[in-house]
Amino acid sequence: MSEQSAVFVRILACIAHSPGAERLARQAIGLAQACGAELTFLHVGSDRKPLESLIASVIAESSLEKTPELLDRVGRADRIILHEARRIGADLILAGALGVDPMLRELWGSTSRRLARRFTKSVWLTVHRGLPQEMARRIVAVAQLDAASSAMVRDVAELARRLRCEQMHIVYEYDPYLIGVTEATGTQGADSEEYERMADAAARLGLSNFLEGFDFSGVQVKAEPLAGKNLVEASQYARFVKADLVVIAAPIRRMGFLDRFFRHPAETVMLDMPCSVLFHRVRSAERRG
Repeated sequence: MSEQSAVFVRILACIAHSPGAERLARQAIGLAQACGAELTFLHVGSDRKPLESLIASVIAESSLEKTPELLDRVGRADRIILHEARRIGADLILAGALGVDPMLRELWGSTSRRLARRFTKSVWLTVHRGLPQEMARRIVAVAQLDAASSAMVRDVAELARRLRCEQMHIVYEYDPYLIGVTEATGTQGADSEEYERMADAAARLGLSNFLEGFDFSGVQVKAEPLAGKNLVEASQYARFVKADLVVIAAPIRRMGFLDRFFRHPAETVMLDMPCSVLFHRVRSAERRG
């Protein structure tokens, strides 16, 4: 598989001494196997030997071709994670978001948000507590009908195939008053119920047109427009369908104070994660293309 055709090529998985360490290791190894990606583990802290043994036992049960390296560093977690991710050329950071673990409690708070804001490639924050092979049974991909969403949907469809996803939901959250339903389209004098119906029809048409041309072979897909904004409705939808993973097209730039102040949609998801969240960013080669 070429790097340009792969979903992820190099994965950096953050692991710590915690009850969830084995589960995260299995998720990371399973994801790397599914994607054919090179995997590196990073432990921010001391005493790496227990983690070495744990990772070795998980690898022994897998068919991973290349043994992952375990890096150990001491210092501020977010800075070390970002530095190592850039150094090895990772296009995905996988980090747990479980509150029971000292390092991951920090990830759930400030560190996880720093990773998602500051890393200019993809970040997967996992809160999955079930079996590793069920980390993405039901995926909700939030599309905005733009180029970034197009790249995201393509990658998620491939990821869904590789992880044997049961169902992939593609939702388009739209503001009914910004959808392009105007007096010119015949809504003059329409009551609010009729207007909302017409806005929904316009959104469905836009979503249908957007999804033309994608390869969804082997994936059960359901597309749904949602009236709302800032991913509030999308988060509620993810809870309703019991999603394991929500995927959003994150900005390729670093996110800063203004994104937090004006509540970028990614901030909404970070504040109230309905399940594991993948902040998808287009890879550099695709941006140049």
